[in-house]
Amino acid sequence: MRVWSWRPRLAVITFLVVVVGLAVVAIWQFDRHGIPSLFVAGLGLIFVGAATTILHWTASDDFLRRQFGESGVAWRRRARRSGVISILLGAVMVGLPIGFNYFEHRTAEALTRRGNSRIQSGEYALAIEDFNKALELDPESADAYHGRGLAHSQLGEYDRAIADLSEAIQLNPTDFRAFFNRGVMFSRTGDFHRALADFGEAIRLNPGYARAYLARSRVYVKTGDAAKADADREKAFELDPSLKKDRDGTLVKVSPNELPPPTSKA
Repeated sequence: MRVWSWRPRLAVITFLVVVVGLAVVAIWQFDRHGIPSLFVAGLGLIFVGAATTILHWTASDDFLRRQFGESGVAWRRRARRSGVISILLGAVMVGLPIGFNYFEHRTAEALTRRGNSRIQSGEYALAIEDFNKALELDPESADAYHGRGLAHSQLGEYDRAIADLSEAIQLNPTDFRAFFNRGVMFSRTGDFHRALADFGEAIRLNPGYARAYLARSRVYVKTGDAAKADADREKAFELDPSLKKDRDGTLVKVSPNELPPPTSKA
């Protein structure tokens, strides 16, 4: 009997050691990837609490009394309480970062919308302040970078505008408006090669975007490619006849119509 009596005890101890070890490794890995420590600790508590609760359900009083005596039965009662408490506390710790993140994301969206409205009303410096605050809350907001880029462009700060629009493109490479607006900035700084590339990408992403054809035609005029300029201009007029009234050869202005639409995160 003694030959076998140590094995169940060792199994229980090994199980607990493995659970705690896995929880520690999980916390370490999550922390390395920038996941909030409170969230990670909450997961750890839920994991340990669930393991303790499972032991409570699977280990009977008779088994624990044989292996550990009356102290084993008392431990089982404590395990039930501590397991439930750990799960509840862990759930709260997991929920708090999720709630904070949701609140910050919604606040960042509101600031971005206000910044866009301020661009339309000509309050460019105030718009930049809103976008700065939005990016503090949500550093991966492509809309905030896009909007701030437009505000910088209206102030004549083309280098800053290009930097922000490039960041917006990196975060959301399917936004044809960001490519179009960066192309406008490149045109204004005389970087016609990059301007043509961006207008071409905007057209690839949205073949029906007449303003991109018209903007590219004007760059072709500046580079001396009259045939391509004529072809793009006619295509733009075909897609949007209202553009025919704008024939002065200047660059297409960045207007409120080019403000990025709000996007949501999953």
